[in-house]
Amino acid sequence: MTCIYIRMFTTRFNKIVVGVLLMIIGVANPFYLFSQNNDILLLSNAEQEQLKYIDSLSYLDYTLALEKASKEIKGLEYWESPVYYAELLRVMQMASFLSAQIDLFDSINAKILSLPVKKLHPARQGKILMVKSSAANLGMKNIDAIIFSKESLVNYEEDHNIEGQISSLEYIAKIYFSMGRYQSSVEYFNRAISKSQEIENKEYYVNLLLKSLESLSKLDSVQEAQNRINTVNEIVEENPEIVDESSLNFELAKFYYYQNNDYKALQYIDKNIILYKKLNNKIRLALMLTWKAEVYHRMKDYSTALRYGHEALSIRHAANLKMLEASSNYNIAGNMIRLHKYDSALYYIERGDELYKPYRKYSEHLRGLDLRRQVFLELKDYENAFQVLEQSMLMKDSIKQMNDKQKVFDMETDFAMEKYDQQNRKIQAEAQVEKMEKEHNTLLLKIELIVLLLLLLSFYISYMNIRNRSRRKFILGSQQLIFIQMNSHFVFNALTAIQSLIYKKEFETAVFYLDMFTSLINRVLDGASKSYMSLKDEIDFVKEFLEIQRLRFGDDFNYQINVAENLDLSDYKIPPMLAYPFIEYAVEERVQKTDGDAWIIININKAGNFIEYELVDKNIGFLELDDCYIKRYGGQEILCRQLTQERMQAYNKLFHQRIIFSKKMVIFEGEECPSLQFKVKI
Repeated sequence: MTCIYIRMFTTRFNKIVVGVLLMIIGVANPFYLFSQNNDILLLSNAEQEQLKYIDSLSYLDYTLALEKASKEIKGLEYWESPVYYAELLRVMQMASFLSAQIDLFDSINAKILSLPVKKLHPARQGKILMVKSSAANLGMKNIDAIIFSKESLVNYEEDHNIEGQISSLEYIAKIYFSMGRYQSSVEYFNRAISKSQEIENKEYYVNLLLKSLESLSKLDSVQEAQNRINTVNEIVEENPEIVDESSLNFELAKFYYYQNNDYKALQYIDKNIILYKKLNNKIRLALMLTWKAEVYHRMKDYSTALRYGHEALSIRHAANLKMLEASSNYNIAGNMIRLHKYDSALYYIERGDELYKPYRKYSEHLRGLDLRRQVFLELKDYENAFQVLEQSMLMKDSIKQMNDKQKVFDMETDFAMEKYDQQNRKIQAEAQVEKMEKEHNTLLLKIELIVLLLLLLSFYISYMNIRNRSRRKFILGSQQLIFIQMNSHFVFNALTAIQSLIYKKEFETAVFYLDMFTSLINRVLDGASKSYMSLKDEIDFVKEFLEIQRLRFGDDFNYQINVAENLDLSDYKIPPMLAYPFIEYAVEERVQKTDGDAWIIININKAGNFIEYELVDKNIGFLELDDCYIKRYGGQEILCRQLTQERMQAYNKLFHQRIIFSKKMVIFEGEECPSLQFKVKI
């Protein structure tokens, strides 16, 4: 299973399946050791012993574990022992998945998700909800998995079960990691760590510190990760029995791998190989051999990588782990290509393709096409390489059409633009220390480049609109209309205002607003093709837009953004810029016509299952008119109400999203003001 995970480093795998399989790895899943979290209140001693025995079978062959669990559950009624029944189903689900019995897997998955919990004790409810979360995650339903885990957390909180709370928080952190939401993952790990300190449980504390290292590495928080390693080493030095040696070795191996310290990573991998050989744990041994092969592959020692890859393949074949065996075949093929053994590479690719056939709804089988294309390119057989590329693109399109909303959400988690933005800000900061004349020329050049970027972006969007024939054509088209074809007066007025600061030699202020304008354009690029964006990005975009407008209008225009206390905007997704057309109209068309104190007030609240996004109009008058419009190229005037209602109808129909759009009167600072309210179901 972890062979899939190891390939995450080369970005060859779909992130969702990587996360799903990550949950099954023993050192990363509180359910892998089938009895490690059960206590006497939930399971009898006999049941615990039986689960331990099934666990030992899984070290050698998951089909043996499946056979034993199937026999054990036969004739057992759910209400006789709910937790035991659920645990057996979970064992069967994992074993059927790994052994390519997909029909059986789907049947068991549906059965787990339908298990009733309402009449059970909170402790049993929490445990079974965690089993449901594991099942949902393995079935590529990350949102459902998070919901189940959070419901489990609530049950454990009601039962004052701190250990259960820690387990739920840890599992939520792992789901967020699998989704690529590393900041959220670290936050939930930190909450679990705090809980472990509350009960002064050093074993939990050390293990959670170790498991959080991977998320910290993904965030480049190297110093914090190193501090946690130092803390672990200090505690383990005094209490060596407090942590499982294999878990310690594995987490440190991953950390040093991410830091490109291959020799240090190999040191800890080799320790686990020796350990698992002594324990005769062949499944974990294959995992370590795969990691070792990956390290040598990165070190360009392909012959050594090939040797360890063959050892892992042999173990996985004997254990009947079809998916992992297929992945090992692909790994070997990759090393064969590097060694110019193209016939052998094609042989292992074909073996991998055959083994992956049952997993067609996952995208891992696309690795075979990518490897095959590499072989043809090396052989200069460009015709076959092009045919494979076409086939790969068709399959990717087919998979994309099968994706549900959660998969769309995961695919949209792309931090490339954020990294570009950070790099651009660093360049601008360095420019501030240069000579005044050079800084002046650099700022002017950046303005010219931004204008050129806008023009190129317009051509690009036009081209993409021609190619876009999917169901989201209307939604993306309307968003591109709002985002990309921004009001030309705003763009050039903003650039003119910044340029005037340069001519006044107010370089520091100019850099500040140019940085803000650059961030705004980057958000335009990032948001134009997305179906959903985080509420935080929404508010940041609006804030930057309004700040630039204040540069133009000064004290004649004010705004206020109010966010409810304890509301984490990063946790919620909404359609991009629902209220933006009205905000643009207010500033571009109405502010200059007001006589009094002009305010736009934005209120963000959470009411039940809805996010409330409210726009309040004080002394501007844009919400009193039914003919609000935004101007686009060619003088085209688009009615804000009509555009917004059409977008909401499309979202409600295509994504089964519920969005409510209404106008009402509210009280602000003792005055009755009109407001526009969007309610988005979460």
